[in-house]
Amino acid sequence: MEMEWLPAGARKVEYLQSDGSQWVEFPNILGQIQEFEFIFMPNTLGSMSAVWAFGSWEATSGANGFSLDLSNTGLRLLCSSSYPSFSLQEFSKSISTPPVNNLNTFSIKTDGNVYMNTSNIGTGTFYITSTSNNRRLFGVAVSSTFYSQSMRIYSFKLKTTYGKIEIIPVRIGDTGYMYEKFSKTLLSNMGTGSFTLGQDK
Repeated sequence: MEMEWLPAGARKVEYLQSDGSQWVEFPNILGQIQEFEFIFMPNTLGSMSAVWAFGSWEATSGANGFSLDLSNTGLRLLCSSSYPSFSLQEFSKSISTPPVNNLNTFSIKTDGNVYMNTSNIGTGTFYITSTSNNRRLFGVAVSSTFYSQSMRIYSFKLKTTYGKIEIIPVRIGDTGYMYEKFSKTLLSNMGTGSFTLGQDK
C-alpha cells in the first residue's frame, strides 16, 4: 500500500543497488549527531580493498568530513570533534564480521555508543560541520576523486541538534530514487546507468 507522504506514483522498495556507477547526493545537515542509523549491504570491496559507503572529505585537511568506509576487518568514520569550528575526528575500530555480502547496520545511539550490527564498538561525541556539495551515498568523494561502491542501501537516518533526515529507497515505474521523507525530496541518480530495485514493500 502506498503511503500518503510518498510522491505521486512512488512505491517503497526494499533497497536500491548500485553497480558502482549510480549514486545520489544527500541533504546537508549540521550539528552534533544525536542518532544515526545506516543499513547497507556491499556487494564487493572497492578501491584499495575498501567499502566506500557514504560521504565526503578533503584529502589535504580532512575539512568538510562526514564519511564512512570499511575493510574486511575494520571501519572508519570521519567527522568533526567540535562545532561550529572544524577539528577532524577519525573514529577507527575493528569489526568481527566482514561487511561484504552481509546486511549491516551501523548506528550511533543517543548516549554516544556506536554499534556495528549488534556489537558495541566504542563511544564518542560526533559533529558535522560539512558545507560540501559532494555528500554521496553509494561512494565517498575525497576532494576531486570519487571512490564508487557496488552496494545496496536500505535506509539512511540521521538526527542532529539542528535537524533530521530519513532517506529510503523508492521507485517510480522502473526508475529508482532515494527519497528524503521530511523535505519530501526525491534524490535522483547522478551517475550513469540505472539502480537495481529491491522488492516492493
